[in-house]
Amino acid sequence: MQPSFPGNSYEELLTQIRKHVRDQELSAEILRLLHNAPEAALKAQGIVLSRPERERLSQTIMKEVLSEVLEQVNKGENA
Repeated sequence: MQPSFPGNSYEELLTQIRKHVRDQELSAEILRLLHNAPEAALKAQGIVLSRPERERLSQTIMKEVLSEVLEQVNKGENA
């Protein structure tokens, strides 16, 4: 059962909150963090890769991390 929200339906509230969250550009910030983490690790370890190798590594790690986060969200767990 969905909770009652005075003056708004659940769908209206969901739309309003979703817009607020999207306006904060959290997706771009998350992607930036996920992209920078492997770069920092490579630099810290003194590993030099070509640009295509770095991009492939970053993309693979981003996909893995996002999949893990989505799995946690789907299970209702807190990160």
